[in-house]
Amino acid sequence: MSYSREPGLVSIIIPSNNNSAHIEDCLDSLIKQNYKNIEIIVVDDASVDKTNSIVLKWRSRTESMLGTNRIIHCSIPRTIKETGIITIGFFLARGEFIALHHPDDISHPERMQKQVEYLQGNPDVQLLGTNYTFFEDGCFEKQTMATSLQYGSEDIFESFSFGNHCICAGSVMLRGNLFDRLGGLNRSMLETPVYEFIFRCVVLENINAVNIQDILYYRRSKGGNTHENKWADVW
Repeated sequence: MSYSREPGLVSIIIPSNNNSAHIEDCLDSLIKQNYKNIEIIVVDDASVDKTNSIVLKWRSRTESMLGTNRIIHCSIPRTIKETGIITIGFFLARGEFIALHHPDDISHPERMQKQVEYLQGNPDVQLLGTNYTFFEDGCFEKQTMATSLQYGSEDIFESFSFGNHCICAGSVMLRGNLFDRLGGLNRSMLETPVYEFIFRCVVLENINAVNIQDILYYRRSKGGNTHENKWADVW
């Protein structure tokens, strides 16, 4: 990095690809966060639908709420897949804290505030997820609880050691200096790069990772798919 991280700032990375149907819902949930010291970074992987135009219109309508240069839109002309666009987001992030967010999903208004407060109060924890629910596309009120989560760092370590996932990647907030030390996602992992990054942090680097029990993240379920143990649902 060629600059110092901005204290208290949360950099929220949204990797997108043809998410025109839901990206605005995602962004609206972030502009409504109680914690206002945020920057929103959308990195788009060569979408061919209206995703980019929707993001640009949303930025022009809302950037006065966050301030100049707090909504960043980076459109990649040729696809580099999830691994590449998330890593670009990491490099663009200026914040003391970095949050991930899936473009189809929604965050609770208190998500960023509660995660920042937890990390500030627990300096030994470097990666923090939250409890979450699935909601049916088109019916937010119809929700299903997550069942695969673990909460304590020891239980999370054991779960990942056996090849399971017990942290919802879209709910993750990590300290920016963790990325500075470890670097981005593994470009050889095309299918589950976020899982591999968290696995590397938890198992290989033995960092403290926990989940908080508050439901602060909502995953959109399409076609009744709530099988969170499948690799496609690591997000």
